[in-house]
Amino acid sequence: MSREYVLEFADEESKELADNITQYCTLRKKTYSCTGIEIVSVIIDGAMLVVALLTIPAVAEAINKKSITVKFDGFVVKDPASKILNELKKDPEMLSRVEKAIIDNRIEISGSTKQANEFNYAVKALIEERRKYDI
Repeated sequence: MSREYVLEFADEESKELADNITQYCTLRKKTYSCTGIEIVSVIIDGAMLVVALLTIPAVAEAINKKSITVKFDGFVVKDPASKILNELKKDPEMLSRVEKAIIDNRIEISGSTKQANEFNYAVKALIEERRKYDI
């Protein structure tokens, strides 16, 4: 099973995305910073994060703009897309779960952003590369 990530949504715009991503999460909670700012945090499995990034392109854009903070093992991930793609390369089970979601038509790409399109193409390339070796 792939590892879990924590996504933190602190501004109002990103909090709306938290509502959309909740269906993929294992846990959602609200906390407050020392200055009283509400922070919504979700814990999400790596494979489900890939699915969320594919189905909700605005999440990839918000991560790129730093409106959503991605943490792994308690540390902020500076380039989440690269980290997740590297995890997909190293974890065949995680890649299989993502591919199964695509095949089962559970992934419907809606909307589009540059970051989401780049991530989508990279994921599909990894799946195609794996298929070459499965034959």
